[in-house]
Amino acid sequence: MRTVDREQICQQLTLEKRRLGLPLDEVRRIDRYLADKWSITMPRPPVRWKRRLRELGGRGLAAEYWGLHDAIASHRETGLEPPEGLETIFYDLLADPRICGHVHSQKRTEILDAACLLVHLARTLMIDGPILDVGCHTGHHAHLLAQEVQVPVTGIDLSAKAIETARARTAGTADLNFSTSSLSDPSFVNVFEMIYAVRSIDYDDASIASVAAALQPGGLAVIVTSGAPDASTESRDALRAAGFGWGLSDVVGGWVGDERDYEANAVLVLIKGGTREIPADCVEQATSIWVEHFQDYANSPETPWPEKTQAYCRGHWMARNPL
Repeated sequence: MRTVDREQICQQLTLEKRRLGLPLDEVRRIDRYLADKWSITMPRPPVRWKRRLRELGGRGLAAEYWGLHDAIASHRETGLEPPEGLETIFYDLLADPRICGHVHSQKRTEILDAACLLVHLARTLMIDGPILDVGCHTGHHAHLLAQEVQVPVTGIDLSAKAIETARARTAGTADLNFSTSSLSDPSFVNVFEMIYAVRSIDYDDASIASVAAALQPGGLAVIVTSGAPDASTESRDALRAAGFGWGLSDVVGGWVGDERDYEANAVLVLIKGGTREIPADCVEQATSIWVEHFQDYANSPETPWPEKTQAYCRGHWMARNPL
């Protein structure tokens, strides 16, 4: 598909973001897939979640989890980056099949919403070339995309244990590969038609430049950020300097369980070689759908707790408002 056509489709999607998702039956199917294949289900309340972690992994593994978790959190609370390699050790631990699904269930709404959004974008923008999953961990999104879009998918992660688990869990899936290569691997230059990262890269000049280098001309970058992305003039200029034009912005997330209420993160969709300027209100464009539509849906007593996510919200709306 031509770059200009992708830009036009993104403009159309921006006008009616409630259609920026999958039909309800597909959302439910993907939700079941995450539960059945990866044990990613509704998160438990904190006390029950901790108890279940001990039950699944034993006291030793649970203690190791909390030791690493608290060490990383302590560094971030003081504004410091964790020591080099500490996070990789942590993600090695999370790849243990005994606890992997349980831990990932804490982010079930984000994982489900991102899965539905990625499938929808890949189909709607007619991605027919290779896809790269940056920070794939044990491979739930990469495995899903390989099956739903049926193009070659590569997942990369710095955790060797996670890659080992991903390969074992997805053995026999056509056109799906995993490696510990980095995003800046020279063999990736101009290879991929779509690259996505779900809270796995920093929103900085070096990372954005690496994404741009690995994309084909006209390729799509889908980046789920941690918190609000930097929408400053300097940041938008850096995106343009890397060769990116504007696609759209969105938000993924929903109800995440007792005591944590709701969580959501912004999604930026960028097009390599696109001509549309990055808007100054890209963050506001991302969150507008949450304020305008999702709050009423989520607060309705008729909405089941497991369906208080963006993907289900849009699926229900499209069922009532077919094209």
